[in-house]
Amino acid sequence: MRLLPLALLCLALAACGDDAPAPEPPPDPGPEAPVVGARQSVADIVGTNPRLRVLARLIESSGIRVTLRDTSTTYTLFAPSDEAFAQFGGLAALEADSAAARAALSRHVVATRLLTPDVFADLAIETLAGSEVTFAEVGEGLAVQSGGATARITDADLDADNGVVHIIDAVLE
Repeated sequence: MRLLPLALLCLALAACGDDAPAPEPPPDPGPEAPVVGARQSVADIVGTNPRLRVLARLIESSGIRVTLRDTSTTYTLFAPSDEAFAQFGGLAALEADSAAARAALSRHVVATRLLTPDVFADLAIETLAGSEVTFAEVGEGLAVQSGGATARITDADLDADNGVVHIIDAVLE
């Protein structure tokens, strides 16, 4: 008699187990999404920073994203903030012309890792565009200069797998 209730319970549990739908796997974030906890490229740092949305769009449209994801070399990106682009008179032209955007963005990239402790006033270094950036002390901080424009570094040393990003408050010319 005691075996009958146990047998019925086993049959009921077995019948219920197969009817439950399998849990759905999480959505695939795609090949471009950075993995949480993983190191990020210079391009990934820009793409995930809410202050660099305009720059992220220009990096994508100009094709320079491939360069900034390349881990075979290191880069320093002087990244104009959204506020810097809001004050820049040539944004519409850059958004309309990918070659012009690439040339302009190349003036913001050097092919080496420059952390702020490594930088000193009057240091000059060549950008990917072939122009030169120099550095100056401004008050308590550091500024980068190019083509008559001076941009203060507002957020420094955002570490990437293939370099570093410094957020600046102006677009370099």
